[in-house]
Amino acid sequence: MTGSIQTNRKSRRGFTLTEVLIASSIGFMVSASIVSTFIWTGKQSSLCSKIAWSQTEAMRTSGKIESYLRNAQCITAIDQTNGNWVEVRFVNGTTNRFTYYNAPNTARDGKMYLTRTNTQETLVAYGLTKIMSTNGYPQAMFTKINERAIRVAFRVSEPTPNGNRASDDELYFACARFAVCLRNATY
Repeated sequence: MTGSIQTNRKSRRGFTLTEVLIASSIGFMVSASIVSTFIWTGKQSSLCSKIAWSQTEAMRTSGKIESYLRNAQCITAIDQTNGNWVEVRFVNGTTNRFTYYNAPNTARDGKMYLTRTNTQETLVAYGLTKIMSTNGYPQAMFTKINERAIRVAFRVSEPTPNGNRASDDELYFACARFAVCLRNATY
């Protein structure tokens, strides 16, 4: 009997259906894990890119605003109701106003403008929004601490490919909160 089993094995060429099914399922599992790892890596790379853009833009914008406000002499006016603008005067007598504006019905598309005494308006930053409180209300972007100091708070996130802001940017937005003391303030 052992001779006939050996004869069957020697005459057989190829694989059995069971062997093919097992090999196919193992190959499918390996391929599926490679594809899912590739997709996950792509998503993480995209998320990291958005985080880096948001943080860089927050630092760049913070630096610009801080350098302007730090060289001011006094706070001449501030929006006490919504905290959307602040106006400061410099030693040379010029007055600059930072204004935050977000058009109605647009998500996360706020812009920060700097208007100088000669009415020259400059775009300082885009993609800004106010930071929300724990109750869901927007916090003031500009808050007067005292006669010589201003608190600034905003959030920024990378735009979507079509240029709009994503309404679900919780994973990659950056918050900027800082206070600026007016360097040239008179006591």
